[in-house]
Amino acid sequence: MKSSLKLSMVASFAALLATTIGASAAVISDQTRLLTDQGTVELIVDQLSANTYQATLIWGPAGYTGGATDYISNSAVKLTSATSNESLVSDPLGTWGLEPDAGSSFGASDGCGGNDQGSLCAKTTDQTNTTDASRAWVYQFDTDSLFTEDKFHVQVQFHNADHSPGGQISTLFDGGGTGGCSSCCGICPQITVPEPATLALLGIALGGFGFSRRKQ
Repeated sequence: MKSSLKLSMVASFAALLATTIGASAAVISDQTRLLTDQGTVELIVDQLSANTYQATLIWGPAGYTGGATDYISNSAVKLTSATSNESLVSDPLGTWGLEPDAGSSFGASDGCGGNDQGSLCAKTTDQTNTTDASRAWVYQFDTDSLFTEDKFHVQVQFHNADHSPGGQISTLFDGGGTGGCSSCCGICPQITVPEPATLALLGIALGGFGFSRRKQ
């Protein structure tokens, strides 16, 4: 009886421990770049399922030297593989539209494009999107070979209040993960922090295991 109880407790402890510190590959990378006079850009890439990913491009005004009435005309994320089923899940103020894989360079007249690889570009048709606060674009897409090179090229293009070109961010996020983690593919496991209830159960299991050892 004692032996079976002990085995049961050990099994429960092992299962609890596995649940508590189990690894997750949800966040592929989370990187930030501060660019001179152009503000701050952050790119967060999440894996939602086997072939479905989400890229969140965030622009912040910290360090931006343009005026508060300037606006962002478009933002883009260029991937290293072709995509399918693209969508713009979330966009900032303004009337934004998705223009996937436009087949030209990022220097196209309307700011969108992406050569022959996967390019997800959002552009606005009005000027309500000013640069006085952070803006975020969330792209969702399917691809079978996202990590062939593990590089993401992002762009944010600005226009002045008089609609003249006001500058452009064009920078490369070259892999790497959260918290300084690095690996061959830029995929870093996330450690799940135990909740208080989980910690309480873990303490009970350890206490019971110690009690049974003491009785022996």
